[in-house]
Amino acid sequence: MNTPPPRRPLLLDGATGTNLLQQGMPPGACTETWVLDHPRALQDLQRAYLEAGSDLLLAPTFGANRLRLRQQGLSLPVIELNERLVALTREAAGGRCLVAGDISATGEQVEPFGDLPFLELVDCFAEQAFALKRAGVDLIVCETMTSLTECRAALLAARETGLPVYVSVTVDDSGRTPQEADPMAVLITMQGLGASAFGINCSDSSQGLEEQFLRLAPQANIPLLAKPSAGLSPDRVLSPREFARTMERLLLAGVTIAGGCCQTTPAHIRELRRLLDSFDFSAVRIERDEHEITAACDAQSFSLEEEFEFSDELRCSLDMSDEILEIEDRGEDVLLVRVHTAEDAHFFALNAHMARLPVAFVSDSEEALEMALVLYNGRAIIDSMSDLPRETLERLAMGYGATVI
Repeated sequence: MNTPPPRRPLLLDGATGTNLLQQGMPPGACTETWVLDHPRALQDLQRAYLEAGSDLLLAPTFGANRLRLRQQGLSLPVIELNERLVALTREAAGGRCLVAGDISATGEQVEPFGDLPFLELVDCFAEQAFALKRAGVDLIVCETMTSLTECRAALLAARETGLPVYVSVTVDDSGRTPQEADPMAVLITMQGLGASAFGINCSDSSQGLEEQFLRLAPQANIPLLAKPSAGLSPDRVLSPREFARTMERLLLAGVTIAGGCCQTTPAHIRELRRLLDSFDFSAVRIERDEHEITAACDAQSFSLEEEFEFSDELRCSLDMSDEILEIEDRGEDVLLVRVHTAEDAHFFALNAHMARLPVAFVSDSEEALEMALVLYNGRAIIDSMSDLPRETLERLAMGYGATVI
């Protein structure tokens, strides 16, 4: 089946940080506080993007969450900081374009690789997301994410505002995020959780992004976003015309939301505006993949055949690694995990990184099953043999992007 992209593309803005550095922001400075001290530098840049044709401006709230601020030795009030930064961008926009709140990675390691509980990370992002909503943004963009864990936490938090939420990751030359997540697995998980768009940003536009989007597009049920860099070093920057040529290949691969990241300027966005206005999106046809992806973990995604077998039920404990590896060595199709309590769900979440099979949960406790779905870092399966009403299973599946089988 061929599915055409949305009729009207959306043009985002370009880089903020690299341009502010050219305006005198010291390297290593907290962008958010520097902007408050130098509002004209930001607003002149944003008005230039608007004049270049941007349909959307991102407020400079990239690192305005309590964990990132704490790392910089700052104890600023998150709500007030986000409101002031959004107000600057709304003033620059003057009602002529959309304004998005910008959320990004905290830089903290979540359990079991760090001390931060996953739900505390969700709470951190929720504080910022609701501050952005209160400030009057039209949507929220969770960008430059480096792991599926932070993508999930940010989306779970931001979607509670009721605003549209875009999610994008950054990838390196290996085609994976810095914390080794597969973009396909992130796409499958994000669209299941209700993201309004998914994409890649802050990656070199000339390094393999076309192949990434050609791979993603047949499985995408939501618009694809590309906001690459014009160069990851000031010494090697694509000209506006060169940048537009690389972006044209991404549009042909299925991208319909476009913008620029590091080293891009209003001149790059102006050239991209010309490309979008002349590009024939109706001629792009994406052949849908016949094999729908049923499940995902951070490292990979899975298409299950009609005939597959669950493993024997795996009971949860603090250290489950040997049992998980034993099941995988037996060549089982799906890892079936029995969760009796919320503590069981937490125990499995601490061990889930060991699993390289699709994961299914079975439970007779709605609370335990919901916690398992909240904490699992991927797209899970719910065993329909769980001793809960079918409508409960379907509701939980819809809420957390799972599949009932």
